[in-house]
Amino acid sequence: MPQAKTIKRIKREPETVIELNGELVDAWLQAKDQVKAAEEVKGNAEVAMLTALGQADGGRTASGLLTYMQQTRTSIDSSALKVDQPDIYHKYAKLSTFRVARFKANKEK
Repeated sequence: MPQAKTIKRIKREPETVIELNGELVDAWLQAKDQVKAAEEVKGNAEVAMLTALGQADGGRTASGLLTYMQQTRTSIDSSALKVDQPDIYHKYAKLSTFRVARFKANKEK
């Protein structure tokens, strides 16, 4: 089976649609649902874990040390920059183009 990055490089023909094996789409949709469910389980586990930390920055277990430290980062407010300094914004703005797989179910009649 080809790698995902290889498949993404295929030149696509605009406005073309083919008949596609529905089992492939169903498998993809099922995998997306499983990821969503796993993310929910992960989120709930994280909430329980952080609740157990109380006011501590970390917790020790038999298998290691969990830390929950504050981090900072600097970012640019691009909306404000666009309003306040449009020339600078347009000089450094970068347009990205990419594809996204989406599925739209047929409407039941």
